[in-house]
Amino acid sequence: MRVVSIVGTRPNFIKLLPLAPRLAEKFEHIVIHTGQHYDYEMDKTFFDSLPLPDVDFHLTLDEKWTEIHKLSEMINQLEPIILKVKPDIVLLYGDVNSTLAGAITTAKLQIPIGHVEAGIRLYGGHQPEELTRKLVDNCSNLLFCPTENALNNLKEEKVTGECFFVGDTMYDAFLGNLSFLKKNNILIRLGLRRKKYYLVTIHRAENTDDETKLTLLMDALCELNEVTIFPCHPRTEKMLKQFNLWEKCKKSENLKIIQPLNYTNFLNLLINTKKILTDSGGVQREAYFAKIPCIILSSYNLWPEIIQNGGGILTPTKEMILDAVENFKGVGTVIGFGDGHACEKIVKILEER
Repeated sequence: MRVVSIVGTRPNFIKLLPLAPRLAEKFEHIVIHTGQHYDYEMDKTFFDSLPLPDVDFHLTLDEKWTEIHKLSEMINQLEPIILKVKPDIVLLYGDVNSTLAGAITTAKLQIPIGHVEAGIRLYGGHQPEELTRKLVDNCSNLLFCPTENALNNLKEEKVTGECFFVGDTMYDAFLGNLSFLKKNNILIRLGLRRKKYYLVTIHRAENTDDETKLTLLMDALCELNEVTIFPCHPRTEKMLKQFNLWEKCKKSENLKIIQPLNYTNFLNLLINTKKILTDSGGVQREAYFAKIPCIILSSYNLWPEIIQNGGGILTPTKEMILDAVENFKGVGTVIGFGDGHACEKIVKILEER
């Protein structure tokens, strides 16, 4: 059987990481990279530093194009590749533009789709990712859910594909890569001590593209009384400069802005931090898996399991952020995301089908 994986961003790469070797053991596995992430630290470094499979096809996108232009180009370039490869099934990951482009192309070509991380819903607002999640799930033949909540969402919506609770492949990746971290020296390189610093990530458009929200977040970060490490996403850096916040942040005594990090460096910082502040759904889960208190820089959350089990807290205001940094204690037991064997279950289902 010939299986194609379509990926294009950091979250895609991490979901694929533990699954790829198991796919290669059982099937002919072909990887298509859409080029959605083009920055080295957001893309190539993952392939250089982790045992990810070689990319068989790499699309060409221009970073100056609009999101719609990039999406249409992905579809245009994917079609001839998929027609040439003739896969038995195409696997898509998460809810990014690469996932949507893959779903539209593959569905129009009438090739079966498997969606890894299916069924995640916010049920509120008009976030582009929510539209992507719903469209991809309704195009998919096999839907691999990371949580029981996700499975229940799909049952309520009565999607036509077969739905399975397999667990979270990001949990598989986290557990499988802990051994790498013993050889990692990022704390020494940055002059940090365990549990004596905070870690921050900010990248979602609702935070970066809103001057009021971004100013609020940066004001809060600049007031923290411990060293705060901020690997800055390229889009976030661009908007900080556009809103004239960059110089203020660089002058802050405790806020240390650094370049984006590869997976092992970031994970090492995460498991050793005192607390993490983030608007990323993926980083929330990694913090939860590591039992690190997670301060969620948003008024909503895709992962109710994390909040319900005490792993994270929503902080939509500056006052709530500062209070959570001071007082939020975090998680005790990791439950809700499977048993760390999601990849094995996915491969078994593919074999059976």
